[in-house]
Amino acid sequence: MQAHLIKMKTWLLLACIVILLHDGTAWLWHWKGMRTTNSVCQNHKMNLKCWHGTVIKIHYANYGRTDYYTCPRGHLLTDDCVNKRTKKIAKRLCNGKRRCKLKASSRMFGNSCRGTTKYLEVTFSCVDPDDDKRNVEVNN
Repeated sequence: MQAHLIKMKTWLLLACIVILLHDGTAWLWHWKGMRTTNSVCQNHKMNLKCWHGTVIKIHYANYGRTDYYTCPRGHLLTDDCVNKRTKKIAKRLCNGKRRCKLKASSRMFGNSCRGTTKYLEVTFSCVDPDDDKRNVEVNN
């Protein structure tokens, strides 16, 4: 009976994740220490969220285009568009917070490759608040 309940809870959790990842807005809600990468197309929103007692730590972020497969609609003039400011901006907006919203837009991150439809790609994890503070002190 207990195995059946575990399976039901697992399916329910998966269903909730699918529901949260609809409608152009990516809701990312993760367990402590798990690194996750997600992308959203230009002009869509990404919502990062950590469980209670943990905070966001951005490991990588780019608003540009590094392949033709992600968000394949629009003007795809290049797949060599890296915006070095993206990570710094995402860290400033999200690091140390439990929740954070980012919009994949040139207004937020700048327009590093004019004429190309872009997407926002972010890798983050949820960490203990104390771990995040130690990291900030080491990197400053």
